[in-house]
Amino acid sequence: MAKPLQKERDNRSAEKKDLTFHPYTITPESAYTSILLLEFILPHVEHSELNIRRFALKALAQLCQLPRGPEQVLANPQNLRTIAFMLVKIEDVFVLEFASLVLSELTREPLGCEQLVSANILSSLFSRMKNSLDPDVQKNCLQFSWPSLLALMQSKFLAIQHAALRTVDQLICRYKDEVVQKTFRASTGVLDLCDILESYEFRDVHTMVLGVLRNYVETEENAAHLYQSGCILRLLAYLEMALPAMKPHCLAALFETGTDLVFCHQLLSSNVELLADAAMGVANMTKLLPAAVRMSDTNIIEALCAILNDDAAIWFYIRMNSIRALAELCRIIPKAAFSLVEPKTFAALRNINKKFKDNPIEAQRLAVQCYINLQNYHVSTKAMLNADFMQELLNIMTRIDINLKIMTSTVLTGLMTEDGAKDLMVGNRLARYVVGAWEPALEAIFRHHPSAKFAYRDKCEEVSATLKQRAQLLAEFVCEQMSGVDQERDCSMPTVNLHLADLMNDLNSRVIGLGWVRAGGAVERALLYKVLADRVGLPCALRRRGGAHAWCEVAVPEQDPDEKDIEDNYPAGLLRRNYVVDLMLRPGRLLPRGSHEARLICGPTCVPRYTARTLPEVCKCQPST
Repeated sequence: MAKPLQKERDNRSAEKKDLTFHPYTITPESAYTSILLLEFILPHVEHSELNIRRFALKALAQLCQLPRGPEQVLANPQNLRTIAFMLVKIEDVFVLEFASLVLSELTREPLGCEQLVSANILSSLFSRMKNSLDPDVQKNCLQFSWPSLLALMQSKFLAIQHAALRTVDQLICRYKDEVVQKTFRASTGVLDLCDILESYEFRDVHTMVLGVLRNYVETEENAAHLYQSGCILRLLAYLEMALPAMKPHCLAALFETGTDLVFCHQLLSSNVELLADAAMGVANMTKLLPAAVRMSDTNIIEALCAILNDDAAIWFYIRMNSIRALAELCRIIPKAAFSLVEPKTFAALRNINKKFKDNPIEAQRLAVQCYINLQNYHVSTKAMLNADFMQELLNIMTRIDINLKIMTSTVLTGLMTEDGAKDLMVGNRLARYVVGAWEPALEAIFRHHPSAKFAYRDKCEEVSATLKQRAQLLAEFVCEQMSGVDQERDCSMPTVNLHLADLMNDLNSRVIGLGWVRAGGAVERALLYKVLADRVGLPCALRRRGGAHAWCEVAVPEQDPDEKDIEDNYPAGLLRRNYVVDLMLRPGRLLPRGSHEARLICGPTCVPRYTARTLPEVCKCQPST
């Protein structure tokens, strides 16, 4: 009996090895040699002899199937362009077959897709795929890689992202090409597009992505695929957090799918599990006017009010989204407003505040918002002019929620312009005692809008203290943003100029957003202070003189001891620029205008005022001390 090792040796010796050299076949064993011969093969693909060109292309196609083959070919972008233009210009069937095979292998790599897109021969590929008599040519032209192309949509380079998205858009717009449409549906294309939308990093291409989705859903089959993939709900979620400029594009994409009508149908169905999504969808789709018009032609108002009347439906978020949809529909669609004030539907809306103890405060506010929106039309306004409705508004005014009081005040103010409304108020006994409910509403107005206090003499001291505190805190915040905590950044003029120059270079723009600046001088700090002061309701003026000299002045209502004849009824006349904000020396100080310390901030009075697009005049006098 032979030993195991001896038997293994005998078997190996009995094997027949093929030692024959095949000049027309490249095997993995000869891959390293083939890569070395790449510089010899590539020049021959453009040889004048047709047979040499055929052999070179075939060898190159085999080389591209090896592990490092595509990497070597794509190292020089001109190689792919040469093959691509041969596919466009040459009619020899063998050249077409081998050239298309080379491209199909190269485009399995993202870099190959990028270079093919830049070659701009996609239309020629489609032409070859459609008209060539050789099935191999058709197959090779079709075998671009969706995964590789889709991966380029998330490239860190914006130009590559744009090129990839344009290419995908051109492909999916070929609605009659069943092969392209079928392969895209089988890929992760729509999911990848939604991934881009959900990434703030790719916000610069969100408009293009929404355009691609809008074009994709032009056919019913593609729209159905968008539903089945779960992308509709992702688009609705994106709509909630999207930038305002993006929302019209997102709504347009949803409108093309007929999403609004689908949601309307779901509201009328008996499937309770779909009500939350349907209510949210209708509430969002009402923001697009064409969708709101199309939905108002259905019995959407009755369906939404029926949901409000259903005590079994949860408030968050089925019934809440239903009120949101009602508020938006009656704001922009007269037909919807007229339907809402019908007795049955209006009763469902009014029950929210009549039974306020059972309903959340958010629902009560939205119901009052519906009342405000209904006043956009004469017919719906007339429907609210009755004693019962006025009594409801007065009852709301007696509740403790400040925002609800303010909104109800808006409704009453609008109704008071109508004939007969004053008689309804005078004849109501509760109206005489509800005046006390206005005090909390006024306090809320004062808290959110300090300038409103200027109309009340006894509020001037309170305004002065509040404005001074805000001005000082804002100055400290601005300086912290522009110089760091405890002045840790050098903010001298040379350093600031160098910092701004670096930003211009990095952003490739001469326009720099204030948010980018981390080391700021007097101009940068004053600009940021002015912008933020306007946002927080702080009366502020931006002053500037020649060059980079700027400062801010705030207005605080205070009595000037030199002015004696000021009527008590006009405290707003006391509002003037009377304090200079120190943003450079000791940030946070408020310096009286005209004082010695204020002059150090403002500079010499002889310096001319700053004029845009003109060089500053040079002051030759001695600086003030």
